[in-house]
Amino acid sequence: FGNALNGTIPSSAAQWTKVQSFDVGFNMLTGTLPPELGVWTDISFFSIASNSFVGTLSAEFSRWVQLETFFAPNNKLTGTLPPGCGMWSQLSLFSIAFNSFGGTLPMELRMWTLLRGFYIGSNSFVGTLAEGFRSWVRLEAFYASNNNLTGTLPASYISWTSMTEFSFEYNQLTGSLPAAYGRWTGITVFGVSGNTQLSSTLPSAYSAWVSLSTFDVSGARIHGTLPPEYSAWTQLGSLNVSHNQLTGSIPPEYGPSWINLVSLDVSSNQLAGTIPAALGHWTMLELFVVGNNSLSGTLPVEFSSWTGLVTFRVEQNAGIVGSLPPQFAQWLKLRIFYAHETGISGTLSAEHSSWTALRQFWLHSAHVTGTLPPQYRSWVKLQQFVLHSNSMTGTLPPEYSAWSDALFISVRNNHLQGSVPSSWAAGMRDLRNIHVASNSLNGTIPNTFGSLPYLTSISVSDNNFSGMLPTFHSSLISLVDIQHNSQLNATLPPQIQIWTTCDTQIPCSLSALPMQYCLPPNFDLTTLYTGGVDIPGVIGMIAPFRLNKCWEPPLPSHGPRGDPSMSSFVTKTLSLGAPQQQPPTLSSIFASYQPRIAPSAAFTVALSIADPVTGVGLAALGLGRCAPAALREATWYSQVLLSPFYHLGPGVSVLGNIGLCFVGFAMHCVAVNFLTKKKKCRHVTQDEKRSSRSSLELSTAVEVSLRFPGLSLAATLFLARGIAFYGGQSFIDDSDSSVSTSNGNDAIGLRIMNSILSMIFLIGLVGVVIWAERRGLTKPLKFERYRAAALTRLRWVPRWILPIGRWGPDDARRRLAAFRGPVAGGRENFAMLPAGVGIVGSLIVGAVPGTAGGCIAQAACQCLLLGGSVIAIGVLRPMRVPAAGWLLCSTLILQACINLCIVVGRTTDAESAIDAMMFLSAVYSVVGLLRVAHRIIVWYWERGINPKRDIFDEAKSNISPSSNLSPCNSACNTLNWHRSKQEVRSCSHLTNEGGERTATQSGPRRSAPDSEVQLNHLEKLLHIICMRSSDARSML
Repeated sequence: FGNALNGTIPSSAAQWTKVQSFDVGFNMLTGTLPPELGVWTDISFFSIASNSFVGTLSAEFSRWVQLETFFAPNNKLTGTLPPGCGMWSQLSLFSIAFNSFGGTLPMELRMWTLLRGFYIGSNSFVGTLAEGFRSWVRLEAFYASNNNLTGTLPASYISWTSMTEFSFEYNQLTGSLPAAYGRWTGITVFGVSGNTQLSSTLPSAYSAWVSLSTFDVSGARIHGTLPPEYSAWTQLGSLNVSHNQLTGSIPPEYGPSWINLVSLDVSSNQLAGTIPAALGHWTMLELFVVGNNSLSGTLPVEFSSWTGLVTFRVEQNAGIVGSLPPQFAQWLKLRIFYAHETGISGTLSAEHSSWTALRQFWLHSAHVTGTLPPQYRSWVKLQQFVLHSNSMTGTLPPEYSAWSDALFISVRNNHLQGSVPSSWAAGMRDLRNIHVASNSLNGTIPNTFGSLPYLTSISVSDNNFSGMLPTFHSSLISLVDIQHNSQLNATLPPQIQIWTTCDTQIPCSLSALPMQYCLPPNFDLTTLYTGGVDIPGVIGMIAPFRLNKCWEPPLPSHGPRGDPSMSSFVTKTLSLGAPQQQPPTLSSIFASYQPRIAPSAAFTVALSIADPVTGVGLAALGLGRCAPAALREATWYSQVLLSPFYHLGPGVSVLGNIGLCFVGFAMHCVAVNFLTKKKKCRHVTQDEKRSSRSSLELSTAVEVSLRFPGLSLAATLFLARGIAFYGGQSFIDDSDSSVSTSNGNDAIGLRIMNSILSMIFLIGLVGVVIWAERRGLTKPLKFERYRAAALTRLRWVPRWILPIGRWGPDDARRRLAAFRGPVAGGRENFAMLPAGVGIVGSLIVGAVPGTAGGCIAQAACQCLLLGGSVIAIGVLRPMRVPAAGWLLCSTLILQACINLCIVVGRTTDAESAIDAMMFLSAVYSVVGLLRVAHRIIVWYWERGINPKRDIFDEAKSNISPSSNLSPCNSACNTLNWHRSKQEVRSCSHLTNEGGERTATQSGPRRSAPDSEVQLNHLEKLLHIICMRSSDARSML
């Protein structure tokens, strides 16, 4: 290893039959690998890295069944992977990068179940990635860049749960990025750049990559927006999403989260909006590239905290305005500054002279004014200074002669005056190009410029120069632009290929005519010349303006200097050969359009917590396969209310929600058995006697509420929405849909199991409710109506906002409220209506595919469900609060309309449909807030209810027309109510330390056991009477 060995590996080495480790890496060995080495059946480590081996890998090597490491990068090996290599079942590391292997990846590689590192980059492999490689469950590093592999990235590779480094750059991948890879929670490097046939969004599920340090998808045709959820990448050091089709804005959430960021490149996209000032938190940033977008606003002063910045590029963003903040002087390590073709204005700050490491300064085609600061002489390492097409005034500072490394200076098309300093040529000996055309400069051009040894082009046209042009001794010069200097004269040397000589004192020479040109004003020849166009290409572009007579030809029709029409020739020329934009595919607007009106994600989360019925319904719609990107972004954070395990996929979400339900019931049983179990009244101390009555009543109310797990039932109904949604998603794999979902794919077995479990759970939940009703669990409940006087107590509150009654008695309502919900007496069949609609609706949204047909089916089923519920509520009026019924109907109608807008947008790809959908979503959210406010009003009003004064008498309530109870049943219910009151009273009765009863002002109190006996006798008597009454009715 590393000993400068040369020669070949002899075949006689096969005699070493006990070889276990062979390492000749980093030498100068040549030749082929002898097939005789196949007899090394005990070898576990084989390394020939960084040599010059040629030939193929022999099939005899398949006998190395104990091999753990095969390390052969940086050689000249060819051929395919040897047959039988799947026998290396103990292989842990396989590296053949930087060779010339070809062919396909054999399916037998799936036998490498212990593989941890797979490196085949920079070869010529073809074909697709086999599904069978999912057996590499221990794989940590996968490098296959710079090959010719095709096909899609298999979603089944989610089994690579130990993945840390994944590189598949510069291949020919198609399809989209699998959202399922979000389960690679330990990944640190991810790169698929250069796959120009991809067409994908950035999956929000990748936010689970909390250890990610490098993310590169540049040049991969990525569209959509930058997910704000990626702010979870707190370890990110480098992000490159350049040369894609991203829209939207740069999320400000990235600022305080990516504090370790070193490099950001989002250039050449379609990003808009302002650059968030929050990015100033990136104190470790070295490279910031956002050029060639549609960004706007000013450059935030907060960016001055980037004290280690090396490259700053915001060019070609016409919306960026304002001046360069003087605080940027703290960028002491800055080397590259590009802000050309922007709206930057103001003057150049002298404080930026602190950029002593600056190499390139490009600020042309902006709105900069003022003079050139002499203090910039401190930029002694500057190579390119491009400030043309601005409104600069003043003179050219002689101090710039300190730029000894300068290669290119362009200040053309400004309002500069004075002369060209002769000291420039003396100090800038390496200068290649100097362009000062289209100013008001005068005087003579210093002779020292003629002695520049590497001068390639000089442009001084459209000024007031006079005298004789220097004789240029550089053998590299090919362009001299001196036209429109009426007092300038020159001798035309034959080696210069392009001269612009019109309106000068140069004498006519027929032999020189073929290389003389007269260009129109604002024809930016120098930009073409220095922009990478070769000399023949430039000559071809300016051919229409070549002089063919001794007199000056008439100039082509053009407007004044600065007229945009004059750049049409250049624009047309530069656009030749540019790639034509592909027509948008179906649903491109649907998948990326961002309307102006949309509820924010934070607002939707707050609404979901405050009003679970409305919020979770909107979240399910936004996370369905038919949801557009705008609605998905607005409801992304709300999916935690469907399931806290959403980032792990539909399967785990279903299992997690079911587990939470059972855990909740188990914990509630513990609370019932150990915390609220009724005990005999114990002796109390004198301090406990002094406890407040309010705290006693509170503890008693909590105790009664926990007597039956109504809270657990309510939580189960809430979690059932997520079980229905993700259980429905398990029916259909995400890959079957043309619109990706926010969740990852699950294995087929797990999806089938979760579909079955979710259905069993939902059916079981319905069965529990029916069983509870039939067993008489809710029998103690009775509907108590409010008197008219109570409903008019608060005159500022209309009666239709207030409830018509409530379920009583108090202890039964606390224990069993979840079974009755917001319905009135006699309408108990509608008690589960809001919960049932939410669960069934979530199941429909989750179970449909993202195709156009699936979205139509979703809208049809949702409209039938929601419309039927609205009709039932409107006709039968089961709600105990009229306003609550109206608000619930409004919610259901809006939800149906949103479904219709979704299907129209999905099928027609119309922006108007998405605008309407997001507007309705905003209205939907407002209605949800109204429901929350209404519940607060009802709660506040019912706090002042006095059962003796504001509620109908028990006898009247029991025989009211709205009740369907017989007198016997009413009497029994009344008896049960008295029994519950007696239980509360007996537990709240205090005794002293000696066990004696404490007397009260109301006189002696009957002991709890005596009252219990009397109630038992009364119950038996009522039972006998009711039974006889029933027999008599049957006889009649």
